[in-house]
Amino acid sequence: MTQSSRLLEFLKKLLRQSEGVVLYRSNNPILCNFIVESLQENHIPAYLSQEAVGQHIYPVNIGKLSESEIIVSQKDYSRAKELLDAILSELEANQIPEPDDEEFPKDQGNT
Repeated sequence: MTQSSRLLEFLKKLLRQSEGVVLYRSNNPILCNFIVESLQENHIPAYLSQEAVGQHIYPVNIGKLSESEIIVSQKDYSRAKELLDAILSELEANQIPEPDDEEFPKDQGNT
């Protein structure tokens, strides 16, 4: 096998691996991991791709400085999108409102 044919085979493998579609992007790794686990429980193969900001100098994967992508195969995209919409609407419906300051006054240090 010549060097050029090895390179061609390598490139073909890369192209086959890149058949995934981005389902969801977020900078919330907990939410992304929850969504990936939910997809996998429903027999939809998915994986999490995380890119660090400043990956060439000093990688940072915290807070709003990183972004995660959930990747699914193209054939599973419609099922995954339906499940994602259901998960996000359920999370939004069950979101706990923050308490008002008047209802829960701050502790003034008096005992």
